[in-house]
Amino acid sequence: MSIKEIARMAKVSIGTVDRVINNRGRVALETKQKVLKIAKEINYKPNIYARNLSLAREFTFGILIPKLSQDCNYWKLHKKGIDKAVDELKIHKIKAKLYYFSRYSETSLESAFKKMIKDLPDGMIVAPVLENKAKELLTNLNKEIPYLFIDTEIPALSNFTCISQDSYRSGVLAAKLMSMVMKEKGSIAIVKVMPGDFHINERIKGFESFLGEKKIKTKNYEVESNNPADFENVTRTLLNETNNLSGVFVSNVWVHALAKSIKKFSPSKKIFVIGYDLVDENIRQLNNNGIDFIISQRPELQGYDGIYALYKKMVLKEKVPKKIPIPIDIITKENSNYYYDEI
Repeated sequence: MSIKEIARMAKVSIGTVDRVINNRGRVALETKQKVLKIAKEINYKPNIYARNLSLAREFTFGILIPKLSQDCNYWKLHKKGIDKAVDELKIHKIKAKLYYFSRYSETSLESAFKKMIKDLPDGMIVAPVLENKAKELLTNLNKEIPYLFIDTEIPALSNFTCISQDSYRSGVLAAKLMSMVMKEKGSIAIVKVMPGDFHINERIKGFESFLGEKKIKTKNYEVESNNPADFENVTRTLLNETNNLSGVFVSNVWVHALAKSIKKFSPSKKIFVIGYDLVDENIRQLNNNGIDFIISQRPELQGYDGIYALYKKMVLKEKVPKKIPIPIDIITKENSNYYYDEI
């Protein structure tokens, strides 16, 4: 049993458990007693090997993710989780160095990747959102540096784990929600915001599969950029082309942009809207009834678990599962406040 498991059972941070176990720092007496009681019950034994190893050297992990402001500040949430894990593990001399790229530029990704490799990190966290270029860079990686994926994956590469949702099942879930809330049979528009990647494509496959079995008609649209005018154009098109439109499924974080446009061009008709990610713009549209359901993929937890997966592999020399699944959370107007602090 690990310190992390004790923290989960005691409902405190890993840092708090570490201070109790190692008898350093100030901890409330009640909390200390609870932690020690759990440690005794599970017969916790400190990992002396890991402690000695961590005192002997530093470990620096390279983090390759899009610029924090992109995708409506979605990537800031990953960094929040990364920072929390690094802070908890700083006693073990764990550090993280972040390398940012534009998720709309393969040249930017290649430049950031090469900078990271030049610095010789002990392990890497990679968000492979530009799938083709990321695959090329990682396939041609000469030096054996362990790496894992967050957010999405690229099948058949040498990552030792992937921390993400089951994208296909999340698409099936979105379709099931849509079919439940539709009062009568109608058509549904599927909007894919480019550039796409593996997990976005899998979401759409899952969505189409479920509705196909229900014989509910769908029609696909693409938005080539995140310019507001492009969302308005595609909204006008889908409203004109889709007969008896009852719902719109947006395959990523930009669902709020479609929700705004639908309100603008079809204010009197109820059209159900489902999309992804608990960023501020989406929360606002959720609270204003522009979005009906948001599927959260817990980016903070992805970043947090990514650091701990590298720590387990590189420092503790423990086996890490090939897949670390992220829960598929359904967020509504009524429960969104409970998801702001997810780790």
